[in-house]
Amino acid sequence: MQCPYCFSENHPDAVVCRTCHRDFSLVIALKKKVDELEKLSSNTLNEEYENKIQLLEEKIKLLELNNLNLNPVLEFIQKCASFLLTPLLLLLGIHALITIVLDTNILYLRLFAILLPMLSGYLLFRKGAHHFFLWLLMAILSSFISVMGMSYITSLFDDTPIAPQNLAEWKDFIYFSLSIWFSFLTGMMIGQGAKIRNQGVNPKLHLNLIEKMIVKLIGGGNHNLANFEKIAMKILAILTTLLSIYSGLKGILKF
Repeated sequence: MQCPYCFSENHPDAVVCRTCHRDFSLVIALKKKVDELEKLSSNTLNEEYENKIQLLEEKIKLLELNNLNLNPVLEFIQKCASFLLTPLLLLLGIHALITIVLDTNILYLRLFAILLPMLSGYLLFRKGAHHFFLWLLMAILSSFISVMGMSYITSLFDDTPIAPQNLAEWKDFIYFSLSIWFSFLTGMMIGQGAKIRNQGVNPKLHLNLIEKMIVKLIGGGNHNLANFEKIAMKILAILTTLLSIYSGLKGILKF
């Protein structure tokens, strides 16, 4: 299958380009419909089908034009603003509200710091295909900036240092940052799984050699490997959620 955007060759059943990572499933569906109508119209010479073909071809051209005109750099910046910067600013606002304005239990802040990044990661990967590890690194950077920003806001009102001053403060800083990052990671995996399920394709994780050997030792065969792939993403999502809760609430609940 040739990508209609970058014209690179892909697997015949692919719906996402392995080179430019654009989703061309809609283009494929429209082109198949055009082919079907062209065959039908050649047999029946029905003007109605000819009009439908022309309408579909116009939609395909418009869809391709919109995607080709989209600057990848601008698209990346827009996604960073929507799924990293926006939740970061919301977290900072919630931090100021809870710790400065209301002066209430910080537990509420930690809960928001778990839910917001998870929702952002889900919406990002639910909408399209992305470089997983690139966004993983971006999430790490965003989580540290979030916690540092909260520390800066606190320093403005309490006249305290922005950076951690001792080992205990550094541990709390790192745990809080990891909590935000694990939450975003969880959302990424849940969103990716939801997108794959809606496309009717089984999620395919790139299992390493050790994981494949474990599956073969358990029972062997492709059937067991497929079953492992189906549950692996769910297990990882649950694990990262637990890690996020643990690292986010560890310093507060003292466990």
